[in-house]
Amino acid sequence: PKFVYNQLMNGTHKTVKRILQLEGREELVDKVDTFFKVSVRRQLNHFLGNVSSPVDTCCHGDFWSNNIMFNYDAEGKVSKSILVDFQMINFGHPAYDVLYMMYISTDMEFRNAHMAECLATYWSTLSSYLDQFKPKDIVYDEAMFHADIKEYKTIAFVLATTLLPNVL
Repeated sequence: PKFVYNQLMNGTHKTVKRILQLEGREELVDKVDTFFKVSVRRQLNHFLGNVSSPVDTCCHGDFWSNNIMFNYDAEGKVSKSILVDFQMINFGHPAYDVLYMMYISTDMEFRNAHMAECLATYWSTLSSYLDQFKPKDIVYDEAMFHADIKEYKTIAFVLATTLLPNVL
């Protein structure tokens, strides 16, 4: 995944700089360069190998609304869903996928209103799996989960801001 993320971020860096040039906003180019050359690289390196947690799992790696196919019933309600597009699958912390989804697929207004509820639902599901499948000597509770969410929020935000121009 690191190679793919680097390629996406390099492309996004060029795209954002070109957009600024077209919009006559060259005064922002230095800040964009610093963001992509320093902040993004630091966060990517941190994400891909230096965040330690007792809980790691198989992550989709590109978990957002466009990678979910929905089947609707006669009333227009979702009856089934399936994940697609597994090129970025990796082994990592489960906080990654949920935060990536929240930053790529929702706006700030939705996150401000519903982030706590979404994370509570996610924790409820995750903890039921942990109760069943985690090794007996591993301790991972809700407080640890929220500490990891806090750690991963910056990483998820950086990835979302670097990948979203490619999506648009």
